[in-house]
Amino acid sequence: MAKIDQAKHKKEWRELYQRIKGVLQIYGEDEEAGVGDYFLIDDIIDPNTHLLQIQKLHMLRPEIMNSVQRVLRGFPDWQIKVFVISPEEKTIIDPENGLLLRSDGIIDTLDRTLLPPKHRGLQYEGSRRPPKHAKR
Repeated sequence: MAKIDQAKHKKEWRELYQRIKGVLQIYGEDEEAGVGDYFLIDDIIDPNTHLLQIQKLHMLRPEIMNSVQRVLRGFPDWQIKVFVISPEEKTIIDPENGLLLRSDGIIDTLDRTLLPPKHRGLQYEGSRRPPKHAKR
């Protein structure tokens, strides 16, 4: 495996973070304490991955997720894991059962059985299910 250029990696991470945040700010408020609409985690936890915690379920709307996914065009090595922690809606969906946004589209592993009924019909145009053997 090629050695990661740390400076380049950090620069790309920061650039993508700012772009993702810019898109999300159009639709809601970023807040860590669970009172905002979402929380874009501002730490590198997983290489080449941004983590987006949805706190209000309206943020899962297809137009929002598609807008966020488009930020990754030109960054084929990066992804955004979208998961849900919504105390207000009594809904928790871990990153492995959420959405995976990549430059080439959305991989939809969203466990809709964990969502309130009014959100179970969410469909993401052009999304695909992961291959059975694939690890996220």
